Amino acid sequence: MSPPGPCGGPTVSSEPVVPTAPTLGDLAAAVRGVALLGDPAVRVQDASCDSREVRPGSVFFCIRGEQADGHDFAGAAVAAGAIALVVDRRLDAAEVPQLLVPDVRAAAGPIAAEIFGHPARSLTITGFTGTNGKTTSTYLMGSVFAAAGSVPGTIG
Repeated sequence: MSPPGPCGGPTVSSEPVVPTAPTLGDLAAAVRGVALLGDPAVRVQDASCDSREVRPGSVFFCIRGEQADGHDFAGAAVAAGAIALVVDRRLDAAEVPQLLVPDVRAAAGPIAAEIFGHPARSLTITGFTGTNGKTTSTYLMGSVFAAAGSVPGTIG
């Protein structure tokens, strides 16, 4: 257990936990119906669906939206350092590998989980339902978990 932080709770490192970078082959295996167009050995460090936030080593999700189509920003993402694209239609002008999937939005979660080492697997989730007392119960249990040395997150 970490030494107590300034407020008596455990300290939490701000350093990211970086698992061994997965390959495009690993990412392709995480989603059904994927066609990998390119080198499966390429290692991926990060992911983004906003071409303005792409960092070198990222995979870029070309998500279709109501106002814009992420495929139109693939060139900008590659210029910013994207090493692969997740697409729902092949981009002939792309100079990087592509993961061709039936639905980019649906593939984003499993692919991101693979890239970042499945962080949800280490979470414990507690929920409250009912008509009355949910918010009070949420904050009371958050305090109990914090006192026990956990780092709770509360919603509600």
